Amino acid sequence: MSNVGELKPDLTQCDIEPITHLEQIQSFGFLLAMSRDWNVIRASANLEAFIGVTAEAAIGTKVDSFLEREALHQIRNRMLALFLTRGTERLFGVTLCEDRSPFDVAVHQSGDLYILEAELVGAVEQADAVSLVRAAMSRLAAQSSLEHYHRDAARQIRAITGFDRAMIYRFDDSGAGEVIAEAVTAGMESYLGLRYPASDIPQQARALYLRNPFRIIANVGAETVPLLPPTSPAIVALDLSLSITRAVSSVHVEYLRNMDVGSSLSISIIVSGSLWGLIACHHRGPRLPSFVVRTAAEFLGQMYSMTLESRLREAADQEEERVREATSRMVKLVVGDDALVTRAQWLQDVMQDIIGCDGIAVIIHGLTSTSGMTPSGSELEAIRLRMNAVSQNRVFATDELASLNLDGRRLSGPAGLLAIPISSTPRDYILLFRREQLQDIRWAGDPSKELDSRADVRISPRKSFAKFLEIVRGRSRAFSVREKRAAEAIRSALIEVILRVSENADEARTRATERQETLIAELNHRMRNVLTLVHGLVNQSRNDVIDVDGYVDSLNGRVLALSRAHDRVTRQNYAPEFLTAIFDDEIMAYVPSRRHRLSVQGMPILLKPQAFSALALVIHELVTNSCKYGSLSVEDGVVVVSVLHELKKGLHLAWSERGGPLVKPPS
Repeated sequence: MSNVGELKPDLTQCDIEPITHLEQIQSFGFLLAMSRDWNVIRASANLEAFIGVTAEAAIGTKVDSFLEREALHQIRNRMLALFLTRGTERLFGVTLCEDRSPFDVAVHQSGDLYILEAELVGAVEQADAVSLVRAAMSRLAAQSSLEHYHRDAARQIRAITGFDRAMIYRFDDSGAGEVIAEAVTAGMESYLGLRYPASDIPQQARALYLRNPFRIIANVGAETVPLLPPTSPAIVALDLSLSITRAVSSVHVEYLRNMDVGSSLSISIIVSGSLWGLIACHHRGPRLPSFVVRTAAEFLGQMYSMTLESRLREAADQEEERVREATSRMVKLVVGDDALVTRAQWLQDVMQDIIGCDGIAVIIHGLTSTSGMTPSGSELEAIRLRMNAVSQNRVFATDELASLNLDGRRLSGPAGLLAIPISSTPRDYILLFRREQLQDIRWAGDPSKELDSRADVRISPRKSFAKFLEIVRGRSRAFSVREKRAAEAIRSALIEVILRVSENADEARTRATERQETLIAELNHRMRNVLTLVHGLVNQSRNDVIDVDGYVDSLNGRVLALSRAHDRVTRQNYAPEFLTAIFDDEIMAYVPSRRHRLSVQGMPILLKPQAFSALALVIHELVTNSCKYGSLSVEDGVVVVSVLHELKKGLHLAWSERGGPLVKPPS
């Protein structure tokens, strides 16, 4: 017993298991690995049972020596699509060998090899698969709430696949999962509401779920089939990440056996390119739905993911709009009376619609105002000093305030903190606090993994999945991503307000109405304007390049031109600037040695800040074109710019190229 007690669990062992290179497949199909010239390089040991040709006889021969030419013609045509999709192509009901039953076939690329997998066509279910998917999507679209949407998706997947249990499994930020919806047959234990620790799904398995969103384990107890010839220094193990028959890790097989599961099916739920969760199906005994039915289930899972992403984005947009309006109202009031920022009670009242909290502290210029549940004065000072070190002028949030380790202090009162810096240097903060919230977490078994007493200290899957209740103390309700974004918006708005007020309080009071409109318009339209500008730059840069490097250089040049223009107008507190400054900036940025070859004639023109950036892009195009194709690209070329200012017609530039290949001004 003492030896067991000294064992140290290596929780990363499961994360390095080579689950995609096991050199084994499941027995319901066969596999051929072929070179680009269609020579068989590897074959599964069960090949003879399916097509009457042994793996040993097939290896080293052309695949057309034992497969029908018409079948190979179909397969080759389908493989052409792999150069675009880099995924898996499927064919249904293909006659691979004369006098043999038809096969369902899947093909994909693995490195330099073509991988062909095939299984016998299922006897039934195929005709109803398409109608089931169509009907399922219609029912899902009719669900008004996310809860009903998830629940109905589980029901539809179970109806299509025929498994005993179908679950919608969602990951949280820590990687742990929770069953949020379930459809289960009578007599099966319900897992609804149970959580599973992140360690149940190793990191490489999560990566595989992103690359290949569908997996079937037809029979947990079946023997696997090896690939021939075995690996050696000359034969590298196959990467079967995209394989439909890929065998399963022995650890996962043990995990399923511990759950009394005889077969399983899983479909990844991918939202915004990340693994949001899984659709997981379990059956008490072996089960292999037909290839067509599995394809239909995978398609339904993809449609479910896309619709879910749309619904989540719509809900987030609505919430952000509500928060934006509440933030604008708050800023409007602060602009009218900047002293409101120092009143904790007022801030707590107006922030309840934006970020709920149980207490708030405002620390400005060394003065502190508090409202509701907050730590003591000395504890607040310790928190402020800690924020100076960790927040880096960014919003900081934690649902476990004790984790800040404030010089060994044992904090009293709240358990959660959201800190909003409101000054340009780390000094002033709005601190939002949340009280402790006891959490009763229902785990599917004890979340800690069990140690094996063998010398290699292998981490084994949990053997018990009985409900395990964990009571979590010392934590508050976590601050959501939406609330953190709202805090960032508040931070930006208040910093701008406070800076302007501190620079000139008298002028700020006389122009309060103007600042109010400017700030609110900035809050509402800043992101939209920035995105519009970026979109324009991206499209403009795409039109005049033919390769990636050229595109990057072109886009970088335009962005730098805008940056220089912005520096010019902000250097003197957003004041007008001379037109000639743009030419000076562009020449010095790209061809400083040719400055003497460009002259600007005409009356001096002062440009308003609103026009400076737009004209900077125009002049950037003129200068760069001249450097590439015009007079500035040759040794003795000269460029003369005449500035004409007509009151009715506006500003005109006459661009004259002399000595270069251009014979007329650029349009």
